[in-house]
Parts: sequence; structure tokens; C-alpha cells
Amino acid sequence: MILTILFILIFLWILGIVQIPNIPDLHYPLFNLGSHLITVYDLLIFIILLFLLGLLPSPFKQIAGVFLILWLLSFLGIIAIAFSSNLIVLAIIAGLVLYVISGRS
Repeated sequence: MILTILFILIFLWILGIVQIPNIPDLHYPLFNLGSHLITVYDLLIFIILLFLLGLLPSPFKQIAGVFLILWLLSFLGIIAIAFSSNLIVLAIIAGLVLYVISGRS
């Protein structure tokens, strides 16, 4: 199950960076939160990260929770570091890959 989430997260991250013409636009705006526009892509990444928090064991769950909070803060512009939301999603993907490679259950 974690491998499936890993592939979905990587696929969504690639779709957020690279625009593929035949795939529907995931950057369709849904609503505004403050002054920030929330798109389908942002909502899908958030749902996948929340689902991932439910599957991980205890120490990894807390670390992923901190990364989720950091991602939300950088996404909403509270932490103003360029590309920090992309870097945090990459850190979550890298941590998940290391978790799967290490073979812990």
C-alpha cells in the first residue's frame, strides 16, 4: 500500500512540474483560501499526504506530520522560502523511498 502511495505521490509531483498535453489540467482552481488559490493538484497532494500519515508507523508518522505542517505553511506563504513547498514534498518522497528500501514494516 505504501508503494502505491509513493507512486501516486511521485506521479502527482511530476504532473505539477511538467504539463502533459493529453492529461487534464490539474491546476483547475477550486477556491481561494485567504489570498491563495487552491487547485485540484494541491488538494490531491494534501489528501495523499494525509492518507500516508495514517499508514506509517509511529516515529515516521510524527516526522511526516511535521513535514505536512511545514508544507502547509510554505504553501500558504507563511514560510516565504522560494520553492520550499516543492522541496518539502521531495523530502517526503525521499523519506518514503528510504523507508521502503530499508524494508521496515
